[in-house]
Amino acid sequence: EQAYNPTAVLLTYRNFGEVTINGLDLNLAYYPTDALMLTGNYSYVDDNFFKNVDGIADIALNAASNKFKVGGAYTFKEQGVRLGGQLRYSGSFRQDSGVYIGEIDSYAVLDVNVAYRLPLDYNMRLTLDVSNALDNQHREFIGAPELGRLSFLQLGMSF
Repeated sequence: EQAYNPTAVLLTYRNFGEVTINGLDLNLAYYPTDALMLTGNYSYVDDNFFKNVDGIADIALNAASNKFKVGGAYTFKEQGVRLGGQLRYSGSFRQDSGVYIGEIDSYAVLDVNVAYRLPLDYNMRLTLDVSNALDNQHREFIGAPELGRLSFLQLGMSF
């Protein structure tokens, strides 16, 4: 009765069925010196697609079963410069989200960054981040555009 158009159709998601997943997340940060930092993480789930749950429909986790990232950074204190980078990997997965259904291919990308502490009294830093520095064209979700290299420059201040 409250709809502007009484013949309008409302589409929505509904809850049904039960699924069980098991997973593991690991994270490591290691500082061998004051200037060097090494990091890594790994995520795993044992199942990311459930067929015909309760005889109604498939349920997709819409995420990869395996993902990892390794990286590091080195700070040149006297020069006020910090260099860093990381390698990110995501495995393939089946996506099923509304009208966006399909297979997402695995991908790996390299991110790099450099930060320079400006010689000012205001604790300012100029940072350049380049995500996917090698321009590995990939899609992270059906219906979204392919991603390539993304660079941005930031001027920040800490207080």
